[in-house]
Amino acid sequence: MSQIRRLFEEDLDRYVNIVAEAYPGFKIVTPEDRQKLRERLVKHQEDDPGVSFWGLFRDEKMLGGMRLHDLNLQMYETQIKAGGVGMVAVDLLHKKEKICREMIAYFLEHYRQKGYNLATLYPFRPDFYKKMGFGYGTRAFQFRTSPGQLPKGSSKSHIKRLETGDLKEYLACARQFGREHHGMMEKTQAEAEGLLKSPDSKVYGYKKADQVLGYLTFSFKPADANFLQTEMVVRELVYQDPEILMELMTFLHSQADQIKQVVFITQDEHLNWLFGDIRDGSENLIPPLFQQTATAGYGMMYRSLNARRLLEEMKGHNFGEQNCKLKLNIADSFLPANAGALVAQVEFGALTVSDEQEYDAEIWLDVSEFSSLLMGSVDFKTLHRFGLARISDPAYLDTADRIFRAKSKPVCYTYF
Repeated sequence: MSQIRRLFEEDLDRYVNIVAEAYPGFKIVTPEDRQKLRERLVKHQEDDPGVSFWGLFRDEKMLGGMRLHDLNLQMYETQIKAGGVGMVAVDLLHKKEKICREMIAYFLEHYRQKGYNLATLYPFRPDFYKKMGFGYGTRAFQFRTSPGQLPKGSSKSHIKRLETGDLKEYLACARQFGREHHGMMEKTQAEAEGLLKSPDSKVYGYKKADQVLGYLTFSFKPADANFLQTEMVVRELVYQDPEILMELMTFLHSQADQIKQVVFITQDEHLNWLFGDIRDGSENLIPPLFQQTATAGYGMMYRSLNARRLLEEMKGHNFGEQNCKLKLNIADSFLPANAGALVAQVEFGALTVSDEQEYDAEIWLDVSEFSSLLMGSVDFKTLHRFGLARISDPAYLDTADRIFRAKSKPVCYTYF
């Protein structure tokens, strides 16, 4: 019989050992490495009240652990609570014993009981989590270009290195950007301080009249065996208008003498339209005549914990200016309490949820597709075309598509 409970400080040595062996890529090898990780875990939990560590025990022995996050997520016009899970690790001797499955089930129920209606994670295997009801988020792109291919404006005079003294202004800028972009998670003070103090990450911002109005976060990495060849890896690019963007680009353009390539990790699929050459430098050709411009992958996955309440949290959202009653039949084998039918009544784009027996059309889909649809990661017509969603009356296909079609896909700069 498994027991899952919050970890005490004396449990962390065991958890660190499990993590070190479960993720050899972390290179936690020596006792010093493990002690440093332990200290980081303690500090993370102390600095951020929304972070907690949990372990699964059998016969009083910890066989797996995970880190939970209480998150504030921008759901279109409204900020909602979301639960996140990371650093899920299982003892090597106990793989294939459904330990991870038990921990994820506990994670979902934990946040459902707290009244959270959405769960998120970065999957180590997307297919594994999709079977547990998680839907795909937005694809991320890795664009590569030389600094000289970036636009050069007339000035970069407002760009400065942001340091701990800029914390208040930097955090205000990050949070303002988050409120304006669907999917963004509110940057915590601990996260912001960590980036400003990090020996690896660097934050350069556009500062004017004591306000930070944009910034980029990047790190350096060797480009190849030649130690003089370096890449800048940009993970956050935040700006309020084209003028601010141009100064940030001008700053990157000016690095051409020492930087071989600038690598952007972004969910903005059009960012490389800024480059003089949209190709990624690989010179790969995708037959018959397509130039490779990026590599891409899916990361963040989303899951509805309570479909009815999640829709009710979106009361300020305009569902396509439509008028229609749709009966939604949501299948959820992993979390049966979330499965079932409800009627979404949409009047001039305002949605209310009811148990009415009358409706215009009926829709059937799995919770994973429902979650992606509601987040705006995919449109209804695509799901219907692939047979991942069904509708009782094809005459309402366009209406259903307009109801759930988002103006923008979710964006996320938070990693856990």
